[in-house]
Amino acid sequence: MQKFSIAIDVTKIQKDRLRKNSFTTKDGKEVNQTLCDVVAIPLKERKLIKEGDTWKMYKSGFLAEKGKKEENTNTLGDIMEFENTQQVEQSNNQSEDGGDNIPF
Repeated sequence: MQKFSIAIDVTKIQKDRLRKNSFTTKDGKEVNQTLCDVVAIPLKERKLIKEGDTWKMYKSGFLAEKGKKEENTNTLGDIMEFENTQQVEQSNNQSEDGGDNIPF
């Protein structure tokens, strides 16, 4: 399972693009929400941003306000992907053994 870290700069959201939503829960509580529709746009190829001994951090896309193509929309943030290189190396080493260590 891939995990993505998404951070949105809320100061860049255009106030006229916010929409209000309200609903009532099963318990009878009324909930009011302020929502902003965003679009996640993946990059053609992820870019290595930072690397440690056992991990790598990639930029794999960005977030933008949802709008029509002809409208100018703000870029709200980046989509970052973290990869634990230690786990990848261990799984590669196990597959190179020829599969003799399979418990079934």
